Amino acid sequence: MKQWPSNTVQVTIPSQLGYEKIAVLMAGEMARNTGLHADRVMDLCTAVGEACINAIEHGNRGLSGAAVVVTVAYSPGGITVEVQDCGQEQLPGNMGTENPSLEERIEGGASTRGWGLYLIRQLVDILEFVQKPDHNIVRLTVRY
Repeated sequence: MKQWPSNTVQVTIPSQLGYEKIAVLMAGEMARNTGLHADRVMDLCTAVGEACINAIEHGNRGLSGAAVVVTVAYSPGGITVEVQDCGQEQLPGNMGTENPSLEERIEGGASTRGWGLYLIRQLVDILEFVQKPDHNIVRLTVRY
């Protein structure tokens, strides 16, 4: 029998909006069990939800047969969540580096889209992107 690390939980969800809530609940429960402060638990949950939505909409392009795999692991330094999609869309080189403009949005000159990565960056301590030939990974880390 394959050994699974006791500090790790993984869930696979369908590439359909709404199922990200399962990953959010899992990440939140793991974070609470480690003693992470309640405010930081909420930050992590919001970031995980946004990362899953991005994986569904962009990485998997909403393909119903595609999956999103979410892995949550804790260590003495913090909690790390990996959100893996099926890599249907290439990650741009400037992934997550541009800030959306609230002023442009208010004036009607910008889309309501594009806020997910900005929010994630504000809510976690480390945001990393890994591109593989058959999938993409967004790695979120919150330190204790």
